Amino acid sequence: MQLQNTYLGSSDIMATESRPKMKTSHLIADIYNEMVDQKWDGEFVPKIGSKHIKLQVRRIRPVYDFFTLNIEDNKFNRKENIQHLLDTLRNRCYFVVIKISDDLEALDIFERMNARGIELNAAELLKNHLFTHQLSEEEISTDWEEIFKNSDNDLVRLLRYFYISNRGHVRKNELYKKLKTLVKDLGAKEFLARLKEFSERYYNFTSANRKELEEYLIESISKKTKIKEYVLGSICDSIGALQLFKVSQYLPLVSATYDRIIRKEGTTESDMEQFARLLHALECFHFINNAICKKPNNEIEKFYAEKSKEIAESSTSLNKLVDSVISGLTERKEKIDSFTDNFTGLSYEPGETSFKMLYYIFDRLNNNGRRGADREKIYNTDLRISKKNFNIDHMNPKKSDLYDYANEGDREYINNIGNLMVISLHSNSRAQNIPLAQEKVEKIYKKFGLKLPLVHEFVEDFNGKDWMTRDKLFASIDERARTLSHKAYAETWKIA
Repeated sequence: MQLQNTYLGSSDIMATESRPKMKTSHLIADIYNEMVDQKWDGEFVPKIGSKHIKLQVRRIRPVYDFFTLNIEDNKFNRKENIQHLLDTLRNRCYFVVIKISDDLEALDIFERMNARGIELNAAELLKNHLFTHQLSEEEISTDWEEIFKNSDNDLVRLLRYFYISNRGHVRKNELYKKLKTLVKDLGAKEFLARLKEFSERYYNFTSANRKELEEYLIESISKKTKIKEYVLGSICDSIGALQLFKVSQYLPLVSATYDRIIRKEGTTESDMEQFARLLHALECFHFINNAICKKPNNEIEKFYAEKSKEIAESSTSLNKLVDSVISGLTERKEKIDSFTDNFTGLSYEPGETSFKMLYYIFDRLNNNGRRGADREKIYNTDLRISKKNFNIDHMNPKKSDLYDYANEGDREYINNIGNLMVISLHSNSRAQNIPLAQEKVEKIYKKFGLKLPLVHEFVEDFNGKDWMTRDKLFASIDERARTLSHKAYAETWKIA
Protein backbone atom coordinates (compact mmCIF):
# COMPACT_ATOMS: atom_id res chain seq x y z
CA MET A 1 0.00 0.00 0.00
CA GLN A 2 2.82 2.40 0.87
CA LEU A 3 4.49 1.65 -2.47
CA GLN A 4 1.25 2.41 -4.27
CA ASN A 5 1.12 5.84 -2.59
CA THR A 6 4.62 6.71 -3.78
CA TYR A 7 3.89 7.18 -7.47
CA LEU A 8 1.72 9.45 -9.62
CA GLY A 9 0.42 6.32 -11.29
CA SER A 10 -0.54 2.88 -10.02
CA SER A 11 -1.17 -0.51 -11.56
CA ASP A 12 -3.40 -3.49 -10.92
CA ILE A 13 -2.23 -6.45 -8.84
CA MET A 14 -0.83 -8.22 -11.91
CA ALA A 15 0.93 -5.03 -13.16
CA THR A 16 -0.82 -5.42 -16.52
CA GLU A 17 -2.55 -2.00 -16.50
CA SER A 18 -1.25 1.40 -15.35
CA ARG A 19 -3.61 4.08 -14.04
CA PRO A 20 -2.83 7.79 -13.33
CA LYS A 21 -3.94 9.15 -9.96
CA MET A 22 -4.71 12.67 -11.15
CA LYS A 23 -7.22 13.83 -13.72
CA THR A 24 -5.35 16.15 -16.10
CA SER A 25 -6.40 18.51 -18.85
CA HIS A 26 -7.09 16.82 -22.17
CA LEU A 27 -4.42 19.14 -23.61
CA ILE A 28 -1.71 16.98 -21.99
CA ALA A 29 -3.64 13.86 -20.93
CA ASP A 30 -2.17 11.36 -23.42
CA ILE A 31 1.49 12.17 -22.83
CA TYR A 32 0.95 12.57 -19.07
CA ASN A 33 -0.63 9.14 -18.81
CA GLU A 34 2.31 7.72 -20.74
CA MET A 35 4.81 9.42 -18.39
CA VAL A 36 3.24 8.19 -15.14
CA ASP A 37 3.36 4.61 -16.35
CA GLN A 38 6.15 2.90 -14.35
CA LYS A 39 7.41 1.39 -17.62
CA TRP A 40 8.01 4.79 -19.25
CA ASP A 41 11.65 5.01 -20.43
CA GLY A 42 11.94 8.82 -20.41
CA GLU A 43 11.60 9.20 -24.19
CA PHE A 44 9.01 11.61 -25.65
CA VAL A 45 7.37 10.01 -28.67
CA PRO A 46 5.62 11.98 -31.45
CA LYS A 47 2.52 9.80 -31.36
CA ILE A 48 0.83 7.15 -29.22
CA GLY A 49 -0.79 4.51 -31.35
CA SER A 50 -2.18 6.44 -34.32
CA LYS A 51 -2.68 9.70 -32.37
CA HIS A 52 -0.16 12.52 -32.89
CA ILE A 53 0.82 14.21 -29.61
CA LYS A 54 3.57 16.64 -30.65
CA LEU A 55 1.62 19.62 -29.29
CA GLN A 56 1.10 17.85 -25.94
CA VAL A 57 4.83 17.11 -25.76
CA ARG A 58 5.67 20.78 -26.43
CA ARG A 59 3.47 21.78 -23.49
CA ILE A 60 4.81 19.35 -20.88
CA ARG A 61 8.42 18.72 -21.88
CA PRO A 62 9.80 22.11 -20.68
CA VAL A 63 8.37 21.36 -17.21
CA TYR A 64 9.88 17.89 -17.18
CA ASP A 65 13.26 19.23 -18.40
CA PHE A 66 13.23 21.97 -15.74
CA PHE A 67 12.85 19.49 -12.87
CA THR A 68 15.25 16.97 -14.41
CA LEU A 69 17.93 19.63 -14.81
CA ASN A 70 17.47 20.93 -11.27
CA ILE A 71 17.58 17.44 -9.80
CA GLU A 72 20.86 16.82 -11.63
CA ASP A 73 22.32 20.24 -10.74
CA ASN A 74 21.50 19.79 -7.05
CA LYS A 75 23.06 16.31 -7.03
CA PHE A 76 19.93 14.38 -6.05
CA ASN A 77 21.80 11.19 -6.78
CA ARG A 78 22.82 10.60 -3.17
CA LYS A 79 20.63 8.99 -0.58
CA GLU A 80 20.74 11.87 1.94
CA ASN A 81 19.86 14.46 -0.73
CA ILE A 82 16.93 12.45 -2.00
CA GLN A 83 15.77 11.87 1.59
CA HIS A 84 15.91 15.62 2.29
CA LEU A 85 13.89 16.39 -0.86
CA LEU A 86 11.21 13.83 -0.04
CA ASP A 87 11.05 14.99 3.58
CA THR A 88 10.53 18.60 2.43
CA LEU A 89 7.76 17.60 0.02
CA ARG A 90 6.03 15.38 2.59
CA ASN A 91 6.32 17.39 5.78
CA ARG A 92 6.82 21.05 4.80
CA CYS A 93 4.57 21.57 1.79
CA TYR A 94 0.88 22.28 2.31
CA PHE A 95 -2.02 22.03 -0.12
CA VAL A 96 -5.29 23.84 0.38
CA VAL A 97 -8.38 22.04 -0.89
CA ILE A 98 -11.30 24.25 -1.93
CA LYS A 99 -14.49 22.40 -2.78
CA ILE A 100 -16.54 24.04 -5.55
CA SER A 101 -19.82 23.31 -7.23
CA ASP A 102 -18.81 24.20 -10.83
CA ASP A 103 -15.98 25.53 -13.01
CA LEU A 104 -17.27 29.11 -13.01
CA GLU A 105 -16.98 29.22 -9.24
CA ALA A 106 -13.33 28.15 -9.52
CA LEU A 107 -12.57 30.94 -12.00
CA ASP A 108 -14.33 33.47 -9.78
CA ILE A 109 -12.19 32.39 -6.80
CA PHE A 110 -9.07 32.67 -8.94
CA GLU A 111 -9.90 36.28 -9.81
CA ARG A 112 -10.84 37.28 -6.25
CA MET A 113 -7.59 35.81 -4.88
CA ASN A 114 -5.67 38.08 -7.24
CA ALA A 115 -7.64 41.13 -6.09
CA ARG A 116 -6.61 40.35 -2.49
CA GLY A 117 -2.89 40.45 -2.99
CA ILE A 118 -1.68 37.42 -4.93
CA GLU A 119 -0.22 39.34 -7.85
CA LEU A 120 -1.04 38.03 -11.31
CA ASN A 121 -0.57 40.04 -14.48
CA ALA A 122 -3.29 41.13 -16.89
CA ALA A 123 -2.46 38.30 -19.31
CA GLU A 124 -3.05 35.55 -16.73
CA LEU A 125 -6.28 37.18 -15.56
CA LEU A 126 -7.53 37.68 -19.12
CA LYS A 127 -6.94 34.05 -20.04
CA ASN A 128 -8.85 33.04 -16.93
CA HIS A 129 -11.66 35.44 -17.84
CA LEU A 130 -12.00 33.94 -21.33
CA PHE A 131 -12.62 30.52 -19.78
CA THR A 132 -15.86 31.90 -18.28
CA HIS A 133 -17.28 32.39 -21.79
CA GLN A 134 -18.65 29.79 -24.16
CA LEU A 135 -15.32 28.86 -25.74
CA SER A 136 -13.70 25.45 -25.61
CA GLU A 137 -10.63 24.97 -23.43
CA GLU A 138 -8.73 23.64 -26.43
CA GLU A 139 -9.62 26.67 -28.59
CA ILE A 140 -8.47 29.15 -25.95
CA SER A 141 -5.30 27.26 -25.06
CA THR A 142 -4.22 26.66 -28.65
CA ASP A 143 -4.77 30.29 -29.69
CA TRP A 144 -3.20 31.56 -26.47
CA GLU A 145 -0.07 29.53 -27.09
CA GLU A 146 0.34 31.13 -30.52
CA ILE A 147 -0.40 34.63 -29.15
CA PHE A 148 2.23 34.17 -26.45
CA LYS A 149 4.78 32.94 -28.99
CA ASN A 150 4.17 36.04 -31.11
CA SER A 151 4.64 38.33 -28.09
CA ASP A 152 8.39 37.70 -27.76
CA ASN A 153 7.86 36.82 -24.07
CA ASP A 154 6.12 40.14 -23.29
CA LEU A 155 2.44 39.26 -23.45
CA VAL A 156 1.35 42.16 -21.26
CA ARG A 157 2.90 44.68 -23.66
CA LEU A 158 1.23 42.96 -26.62
CA LEU A 159 -2.15 43.09 -24.84
CA ARG A 160 -1.68 46.75 -23.96
CA TYR A 161 -0.83 47.66 -27.55
CA PHE A 162 -3.82 45.62 -28.74
CA TYR A 163 -6.14 47.58 -26.50
CA ILE A 164 -4.58 50.94 -27.49
CA SER A 165 -4.99 50.12 -31.19
CA ASN A 166 -8.73 49.67 -30.58
CA ARG A 167 -9.69 52.07 -27.79
CA GLY A 168 -6.80 54.45 -27.10
CA HIS A 169 -4.60 55.06 -24.07
CA VAL A 170 -4.66 52.72 -21.07
CA ARG A 171 -2.50 52.54 -17.97
CA LYS A 172 -0.92 49.21 -17.16
CA ASN A 173 -2.78 48.92 -13.83
CA GLU A 174 -6.12 49.42 -15.61
CA LEU A 175 -5.41 47.04 -18.48
CA TYR A 176 -7.26 43.96 -17.26
CA LYS A 177 -10.41 45.91 -16.41
CA LYS A 178 -10.40 47.61 -19.84
CA LEU A 179 -9.77 44.31 -21.64
CA LYS A 180 -12.76 42.74 -19.89
CA THR A 181 -14.90 45.56 -21.24
CA LEU A 182 -13.54 44.95 -24.74
CA VAL A 183 -14.34 41.23 -24.43
CA LYS A 184 -17.90 42.16 -23.47
CA ASP A 185 -18.27 44.59 -26.37
CA LEU A 186 -16.81 42.35 -29.07
CA GLY A 187 -17.85 38.97 -27.70
CA ALA A 188 -15.26 36.47 -26.51
CA LYS A 189 -14.91 34.63 -29.83
CA GLU A 190 -14.40 37.80 -31.88
CA PHE A 191 -12.08 39.23 -29.22
CA LEU A 192 -9.86 36.14 -29.31
CA ALA A 193 -9.83 36.10 -33.13
CA ARG A 194 -8.81 39.76 -33.30
CA LEU A 195 -6.19 39.34 -30.59
CA LYS A 196 -4.66 36.42 -32.47
CA GLU A 197 -4.67 38.45 -35.70
CA PHE A 198 -3.05 41.39 -33.89
CA SER A 199 -0.38 39.10 -32.43
CA GLU A 200 0.61 37.95 -35.92
CA ARG A 201 0.93 41.58 -37.01
CA TYR A 202 2.86 42.39 -33.83
CA TYR A 203 5.39 39.63 -34.51
CA ASN A 204 5.86 40.58 -38.16
CA PHE A 205 6.30 44.28 -37.40
CA THR A 206 8.71 43.79 -34.48
CA SER A 207 10.66 40.59 -35.02
CA ALA A 208 10.22 39.08 -38.48
CA ASN A 209 12.95 39.18 -41.09
CA ARG A 210 12.28 40.93 -44.38
CA LYS A 211 11.20 37.81 -46.26
CA GLU A 212 8.69 36.87 -43.55
CA LEU A 213 7.38 40.45 -43.46
CA GLU A 214 6.92 40.59 -47.24
CA GLU A 215 5.04 37.28 -47.23
CA TYR A 216 2.81 38.42 -44.36
CA LEU A 217 1.92 41.71 -46.08
CA ILE A 218 1.25 40.11 -49.47
CA GLU A 219 -0.87 37.32 -47.98
CA SER A 220 -2.91 39.57 -45.69
CA ILE A 221 -3.60 42.32 -48.23
CA SER A 222 -4.01 40.19 -51.37
CA LYS A 223 -7.58 39.28 -50.36
CA LYS A 224 -8.49 42.99 -50.55
CA THR A 225 -6.29 44.58 -53.21
CA LYS A 226 -2.96 44.40 -55.04
CA ILE A 227 0.20 46.21 -53.97
CA LYS A 228 2.93 47.83 -56.05
CA GLU A 229 6.38 46.32 -55.60
CA TYR A 230 8.03 49.62 -54.73
CA VAL A 231 5.29 50.34 -52.16
CA LEU A 232 5.86 46.92 -50.58
CA GLY A 233 9.60 47.70 -50.55
CA SER A 234 9.02 51.08 -48.91
CA ILE A 235 6.85 49.54 -46.17
CA CYS A 236 9.45 46.85 -45.43
CA ASP A 237 12.27 49.43 -45.45
CA SER A 238 10.50 51.59 -42.87
CA ILE A 239 9.56 48.70 -40.60
CA GLY A 240 13.13 47.40 -40.79
CA ALA A 241 14.40 50.84 -39.78
CA LEU A 242 12.02 51.03 -36.82
CA GLN A 243 13.24 47.59 -35.71
CA LEU A 244 16.80 48.92 -35.91
CA PHE A 245 15.88 51.92 -33.70
CA LYS A 246 14.35 49.53 -31.11
CA VAL A 247 11.15 51.55 -30.77
CA SER A 248 7.74 49.94 -30.39
CA GLN A 249 5.40 52.73 -29.28
CA TYR A 250 4.26 53.27 -32.88
CA LEU A 251 2.80 49.74 -33.13
CA PRO A 252 -0.78 50.48 -31.98
CA LEU A 253 -1.02 53.35 -34.48
CA VAL A 254 0.30 51.26 -37.37
CA SER A 255 -1.87 48.30 -36.40
CA ALA A 256 -5.01 50.45 -36.18
CA THR A 257 -4.25 51.82 -39.65
CA TYR A 258 -3.57 48.41 -41.19
CA ASP A 259 -6.64 46.93 -39.49
CA ARG A 260 -8.77 49.70 -40.96
CA ILE A 261 -7.35 49.01 -44.44
CA ILE A 262 -7.97 45.26 -44.42
CA ARG A 263 -11.46 45.55 -42.87
CA LYS A 264 -12.87 48.35 -44.98
CA GLU A 265 -15.03 47.81 -48.04
CA GLY A 266 -13.36 48.73 -51.32
CA THR A 267 -9.73 48.74 -50.22
CA THR A 268 -7.51 50.13 -52.99
CA GLU A 269 -3.80 50.28 -53.84
CA SER A 270 -3.96 53.92 -52.78
CA ASP A 271 -4.68 52.81 -49.19
CA MET A 272 -1.41 50.87 -49.11
CA GLU A 273 0.41 53.91 -50.47
CA GLN A 274 -1.00 55.93 -47.56
CA PHE A 275 0.16 53.18 -45.21
CA ALA A 276 3.66 53.41 -46.69
CA ARG A 277 3.57 57.22 -46.31
CA LEU A 278 2.62 56.89 -42.65
CA LEU A 279 5.43 54.42 -41.97
CA HIS A 280 7.99 56.61 -43.73
CA ALA A 281 6.95 59.56 -41.55
CA LEU A 282 7.32 57.39 -38.43
CA GLU A 283 10.74 56.23 -39.59
CA CYS A 284 11.88 59.85 -40.10
CA PHE A 285 10.51 60.98 -36.73
CA HIS A 286 12.06 58.16 -34.71
CA PHE A 287 15.38 58.46 -36.52
CA ILE A 288 15.61 62.14 -35.57
CA ASN A 289 14.19 61.95 -32.04
CA ASN A 290 15.33 58.53 -30.82
CA ALA A 291 18.11 57.07 -32.96
CA ILE A 292 20.06 60.35 -33.13
CA CYS A 293 18.83 62.69 -30.37
CA LYS A 294 18.26 59.86 -27.84
CA LYS A 295 14.92 61.18 -26.61
CA PRO A 296 12.93 58.77 -24.36
CA ASN A 297 10.83 56.47 -26.53
CA ASN A 298 7.67 56.84 -24.43
CA GLU A 299 7.33 60.63 -24.90
CA ILE A 300 5.19 60.11 -27.99
CA GLU A 301 3.03 57.28 -26.65
CA LYS A 302 -0.07 59.29 -25.68
CA PHE A 303 -0.15 61.03 -29.05
CA TYR A 304 -0.05 57.65 -30.79
CA ALA A 305 -2.79 56.33 -28.52
CA GLU A 306 -5.08 59.28 -29.37
CA LYS A 307 -4.47 58.84 -33.08
CA SER A 308 -4.97 55.06 -32.86
CA LYS A 309 -8.41 55.59 -31.36
CA GLU A 310 -9.26 58.20 -33.97
CA ILE A 311 -8.21 55.93 -36.85
CA ALA A 312 -10.12 52.96 -35.37
CA GLU A 313 -13.35 54.90 -34.80
CA SER A 314 -13.40 57.85 -37.25
CA SER A 315 -15.00 57.87 -40.71
CA THR A 316 -12.52 60.54 -41.88
CA SER A 317 -10.59 59.53 -44.99
CA LEU A 318 -7.32 57.69 -44.46
CA ASN A 319 -5.44 60.36 -46.38
CA LYS A 320 -6.59 63.09 -43.97
CA LEU A 321 -5.87 60.93 -40.92
CA VAL A 322 -2.31 60.29 -42.12
CA ASP A 323 -1.93 64.03 -42.76
CA SER A 324 -3.01 64.65 -39.17
CA VAL A 325 -0.43 62.20 -37.79
CA ILE A 326 2.34 63.71 -39.92
CA SER A 327 1.42 67.20 -38.74
CA GLY A 328 1.65 66.05 -35.11
CA LEU A 329 5.01 64.38 -35.70
CA THR A 330 6.39 67.50 -37.36
CA GLU A 331 5.41 69.60 -34.32
CA ARG A 332 7.09 67.14 -31.96
CA LYS A 333 10.38 66.47 -33.78
CA GLU A 334 13.64 67.75 -32.31
CA LYS A 335 15.06 71.05 -33.56
CA ILE A 336 17.89 71.11 -36.08
CA ASP A 337 20.49 72.37 -33.58
CA SER A 338 19.96 69.39 -31.31
CA PHE A 339 19.97 67.02 -34.28
CA THR A 340 23.17 68.51 -35.70
CA ASP A 341 25.01 68.31 -32.36
CA ASN A 342 24.19 64.61 -32.09
CA PHE A 343 24.55 63.63 -35.75
CA THR A 344 28.00 65.21 -36.13
CA GLY A 345 29.16 63.10 -33.18
CA LEU A 346 28.40 59.81 -34.95
CA SER A 347 31.47 57.66 -35.47
CA TYR A 348 32.73 54.30 -36.64
CA GLU A 349 32.79 52.02 -33.60
CA PRO A 350 33.29 48.27 -33.26
CA GLY A 351 30.08 46.31 -32.92
CA GLU A 352 27.14 45.23 -35.06
CA THR A 353 24.78 47.96 -33.77
CA SER A 354 27.13 50.78 -34.81
CA PHE A 355 27.79 49.22 -38.22
CA LYS A 356 24.09 48.68 -38.92
CA MET A 357 23.29 52.29 -38.07
CA LEU A 358 26.04 53.64 -40.34
CA TYR A 359 24.99 51.42 -43.25
CA TYR A 360 21.39 52.50 -42.72
CA ILE A 361 22.32 56.21 -42.70
CA PHE A 362 24.38 55.98 -45.89
CA ASP A 363 21.67 53.87 -47.52
CA ARG A 364 19.06 56.55 -46.93
CA LEU A 365 21.36 59.47 -47.81
CA ASN A 366 22.31 57.87 -51.13
CA ASN A 367 18.77 56.73 -51.98
CA ASN A 368 16.88 59.89 -51.08
CA GLY A 369 14.21 60.48 -53.73
CA ARG A 370 14.77 57.11 -55.40
CA ARG A 371 12.12 54.39 -55.68
CA GLY A 372 12.09 50.67 -56.30
CA ALA A 373 14.71 49.42 -58.76
CA ASP A 374 16.45 52.84 -58.83
CA ARG A 375 17.66 52.27 -55.27
CA GLU A 376 21.07 50.91 -54.33
CA LYS A 377 20.67 48.38 -51.51
CA ILE A 378 23.35 49.43 -49.02
CA TYR A 379 21.54 48.54 -45.78
CA ASN A 380 21.00 44.78 -46.00
CA THR A 381 20.01 42.80 -42.90
CA ASP A 382 19.85 39.36 -44.56
CA LEU A 383 21.81 37.12 -42.16
CA ARG A 384 22.34 34.47 -44.83
CA ILE A 385 24.81 36.74 -46.66
CA SER A 386 28.38 36.63 -45.31
CA LYS A 387 29.72 39.69 -47.17
CA LYS A 388 27.59 42.60 -48.33
CA ASN A 389 28.14 44.50 -51.59
CA PHE A 390 29.09 47.74 -49.83
CA ASN A 391 31.71 48.64 -47.24
CA ILE A 392 32.37 51.63 -45.00
CA ASP A 393 35.49 53.43 -46.18
CA HIS A 394 37.61 55.75 -44.05
CA MET A 395 38.30 58.42 -46.66
CA ASN A 396 41.52 59.28 -44.86
CA PRO A 397 42.56 55.81 -43.69
CA LYS A 398 43.04 54.81 -40.10
CA LYS A 399 46.62 53.80 -40.95
CA SER A 400 48.60 56.19 -43.12
CA ASP A 401 52.21 56.91 -44.03
CA LEU A 402 51.48 60.59 -43.31
CA TYR A 403 49.93 60.30 -39.85
CA ASP A 404 49.67 57.58 -37.25
CA TYR A 405 46.76 59.22 -35.37
CA ALA A 406 48.26 58.00 -32.12
CA ASN A 407 46.27 60.14 -29.70
CA GLU A 408 42.62 59.58 -28.94
CA GLY A 409 41.49 62.98 -30.18
CA ASP A 410 42.95 62.30 -33.64
CA ARG A 411 41.30 58.88 -33.79
CA GLU A 412 37.94 60.45 -32.98
CA TYR A 413 38.27 62.63 -36.07
CA ILE A 414 39.34 59.77 -38.30
CA ASN A 415 36.36 57.63 -37.15
CA ASN A 416 33.87 60.52 -37.38
CA ILE A 417 31.04 60.31 -39.90
CA GLY A 418 32.57 63.26 -41.74
CA ASN A 419 35.48 61.00 -42.72
CA LEU A 420 33.31 58.02 -43.71
CA MET A 421 31.97 57.02 -47.10
CA VAL A 422 30.14 53.92 -48.26
CA ILE A 423 31.57 52.46 -51.45
CA SER A 424 31.43 49.04 -53.09
CA LEU A 425 33.21 46.12 -51.43
CA HIS A 426 35.69 45.78 -54.29
CA SER A 427 36.37 49.53 -54.50
CA ASN A 428 37.18 49.51 -50.81
CA SER A 429 39.62 46.64 -51.35
CA ARG A 430 41.37 48.70 -54.03
CA ALA A 431 41.54 51.76 -51.77
CA GLN A 432 43.40 49.98 -48.96
CA ASN A 433 45.40 52.70 -47.12
CA ILE A 434 45.58 55.33 -49.88
CA PRO A 435 45.44 58.81 -48.26
CA LEU A 436 42.70 61.17 -49.38
CA ALA A 437 44.27 63.10 -52.23
CA GLN A 438 43.57 63.54 -55.92
CA GLU A 439 44.94 60.05 -56.65
CA LYS A 440 42.29 58.32 -54.49
CA VAL A 441 39.53 60.54 -55.82
CA GLU A 442 40.47 59.73 -59.43
CA LYS A 443 41.34 56.03 -59.05
CA ILE A 444 38.63 55.00 -56.62
CA TYR A 445 35.74 57.40 -56.14
CA LYS A 446 35.54 58.85 -59.66
CA LYS A 447 36.22 55.57 -61.47
CA PHE A 448 34.04 53.22 -59.43
CA GLY A 449 31.74 55.19 -57.14
CA LEU A 450 29.85 57.82 -59.13
CA LYS A 451 26.59 55.82 -59.17
CA LEU A 452 26.27 56.71 -55.46
CA PRO A 453 25.09 60.34 -55.04
CA LEU A 454 27.25 61.04 -51.96
CA VAL A 455 30.39 59.90 -53.77
CA HIS A 456 29.43 61.96 -56.82
CA GLU A 457 28.85 65.06 -54.69
CA PHE A 458 32.16 64.61 -52.90
CA VAL A 459 34.08 64.24 -56.17
CA GLU A 460 32.43 67.37 -57.57
CA ASP A 461 33.27 69.34 -54.42
CA PHE A 462 36.77 67.98 -53.83
CA ASN A 463 38.82 70.36 -55.96
CA GLY A 464 40.48 73.02 -53.85
CA LYS A 465 39.77 71.26 -50.53
CA ASP A 466 42.73 70.34 -48.33
CA TRP A 467 42.25 66.86 -46.84
CA MET A 468 45.97 66.30 -46.26
CA THR A 469 47.31 68.96 -43.88
CA ARG A 470 46.45 67.76 -40.38
CA ASP A 471 44.52 70.78 -39.06
CA LYS A 472 42.78 71.40 -42.37
CA LEU A 473 41.92 67.71 -42.61
CA PHE A 474 40.12 67.83 -39.27
CA ALA A 475 38.36 71.07 -40.25
CA SER A 476 37.21 69.42 -43.51
CA ILE A 477 35.89 66.41 -41.57
CA ASP A 478 33.90 68.76 -39.29
CA GLU A 479 32.53 70.65 -42.27
CA ARG A 480 31.44 67.50 -44.10
CA ALA A 481 29.79 66.09 -40.96
CA ARG A 482 27.72 69.29 -40.65
CA THR A 483 26.87 69.24 -44.35
CA LEU A 484 25.63 65.64 -44.07
CA SER A 485 23.67 66.56 -40.95
CA HIS A 486 21.83 69.43 -42.65
CA LYS A 487 21.11 67.28 -45.70
CA ALA A 488 19.79 64.52 -43.43
CA TYR A 489 17.46 66.81 -41.43
CA ALA A 490 16.15 68.99 -44.23
CA GLU A 491 15.90 66.43 -47.05
CA THR A 492 16.46 62.74 -46.36
CA TRP A 493 14.52 62.44 -43.07
CA LYS A 494 12.09 65.27 -43.73
CA ILE A 495 8.72 64.27 -42.26
CA ALA A 496 6.23 64.59 -45.11
